[in-house]
Amino acid sequence: MLAISNGGEDASPLRFLLEDHQRSWVDAVRPFVTKPVVGVGRFTSPDTTVAAIRSGRLDVIGAARPLIADPFLLRKIQEGRLDEIVECLGCNVCISRIQVSARLICTQNATSGEECRRGWHPERFSVARNRDNDVLVVGAGPAGMECARVLARRGLRRVRLVEAQDEPGSSMRWISALPRLSGWGRVVDYRKHQLDRFTNVELIASTELAVEDVIDTGPSS
Repeated sequence: MLAISNGGEDASPLRFLLEDHQRSWVDAVRPFVTKPVVGVGRFTSPDTTVAAIRSGRLDVIGAARPLIADPFLLRKIQEGRLDEIVECLGCNVCISRIQVSARLICTQNATSGEECRRGWHPERFSVARNRDNDVLVVGAGPAGMECARVLARRGLRRVRLVEAQDEPGSSMRWISALPRLSGWGRVVDYRKHQLDRFTNVELIASTELAVEDVIDTGPSS
């Protein structure tokens, strides 16, 4: 077993090292070994992952963080469901939590660490008992978008997602515009794409709501 980098480089966050950043090291070693080559380097894109295997550069890819974000990553690649893949952001909130002996969490996967404790599943949603109701979600930041997505998956009759800005995303829109943080935009892009697929979700942008507006919404009839 040959280890070239330290653990910090193997699990580097997005802002410091790009995806597949160890490629040059693997390419330098590959011609001189006959054993299977296992590589890491924050493989998040299915295209990059498949290309590394098909080209013969790697025999096995170690992908801990991508599988935390989407436990069904490999199955979705095999079945061609690329638009359903929840890509790891490389934000490393998972690693930072582990280092302080806290419960594992993931920015992209709210069910991570809750599968056994609460019975949450990232791909299975029970139908809500009150599915005949309408729901108002105020604020289309990542949390509001995720809330609307789950409510839609649970079959609520109509989900209205109201946002004061002209586009969803809230602070993540300008954060992902910072140098080396464009990948963080996936937290918005994924949810926006998913919401577009639901007929029971309505995104109402450029609309501010006062407390009175929310109260006037009232219960569904």
